[in-house]
Amino acid sequence: MNTQLEKLRELCHQAPSTETWTYLCLQVHQWRHDQQLDMALDYVDQHLASWPDALRTCPQTWWSNRVERGSEARIKIVRALRLSHQALGLAGAQRLAYTSELASLRVLEVDDAYLGLDGVQALLESPWLTQLHTLRLDQNWIGDEGVEALAQWKYAHQLRHVGLANNRLSDAAALSLASCSALVSLQSLDLSDNTIEDAGAVALVASPVLNSLVALDLKGNPVGRIGAGALAMSHRVDVAGRAWWAARPAE
Repeated sequence: MNTQLEKLRELCHQAPSTETWTYLCLQVHQWRHDQQLDMALDYVDQHLASWPDALRTCPQTWWSNRVERGSEARIKIVRALRLSHQALGLAGAQRLAYTSELASLRVLEVDDAYLGLDGVQALLESPWLTQLHTLRLDQNWIGDEGVEALAQWKYAHQLRHVGLANNRLSDAAALSLASCSALVSLQSLDLSDNTIEDAGAVALVASPVLNSLVALDLKGNPVGRIGAGALAMSHRVDVAGRAWWAARPAE
């Protein structure tokens, strides 16, 4: 055990990097499920407190173990979980929502997972996913109702980065976000490849509550001349594709 602990200590004192995190996870993975593992996890958690959350991504093997066995203690040291192109559906969303090991999760990305409205509501009702600052739910067909549920989430005030690309969203979704006073910390918002038009685009860049928003992606939306003008003239928000919006000819 001493040799294992020494290796763990050495890794924990290295500069944060994807490579160091990978080696650290491999080292932790070798520990048996006992009190020694609990001690090792507590040590890692304490010494990696200053690391960027995005680096501390859950290895796929650990998540697979959690799904298959119903538990995986090692997940407690992760801060980011990325699940893409997996048919989770409502059942998978409910399993995710009630994973107690994710109580310290900060970054959740669930893309193209067939969540739908019910799946999103299950995630938002989770008693464990209460510390998220980054949430990506791209291509899950959550619709305007899903965005409304997100805007009413009791932890929405923590969100800094949100991704809702390709979710069949209309101006109604954009208006829900633009008027949500809880999103005071939101810095980046991806609404690309939806059906947002002028009203939604104007509302977002002119929102009096999205004061922290500095990056907005509306590429692939049928925004018209009025919305294009508002996006092109926005100085506070960095709009993805700004040059295209500015050069767009009048209709």
